[in-house]
Amino acid sequence: MIAISVFFISVILLGAFLAVRLFEEKRGARFFASSRAHADERTLHLYRGLVMGSLPTEYRAKLFAAMQKTAHEAVLKTVFFLRALERPLTQLSYRLRHPAQGQPRREVSSFLKTLMPHPFKKKGEEGKSAEPTDSL
Repeated sequence: MIAISVFFISVILLGAFLAVRLFEEKRGARFFASSRAHADERTLHLYRGLVMGSLPTEYRAKLFAAMQKTAHEAVLKTVFFLRALERPLTQLSYRLRHPAQGQPRREVSSFLKTLMPHPFKKKGEEGKSAEPTDSL
């Protein structure tokens, strides 16, 4: 249920983002233009500092360690949730593949009988084989 909620929230937010971008293009101006420009400058400065090495080595090492730990935790959480989903999905798959006990099985179609005659023989038909028909 949580995954479905997260999915729909993500889709709604993505749609809202696209709507805002289209509105900005029609209007010819950006929302919060000065603060967005300032954030872009700071991001560019941080990126250059990380890539070019103008950031002190101690800070760079701490930042990379924090990024590694964050990525590691994200992978662990993802694996945890996938394992939690695996068991119910496996049980659902098994239930969908096998009929419930006590329910009669459906009759096999004549087409399948022509393809694989031997598994569908009834008792007393050991000597007979199903011959393919020209009804196609």
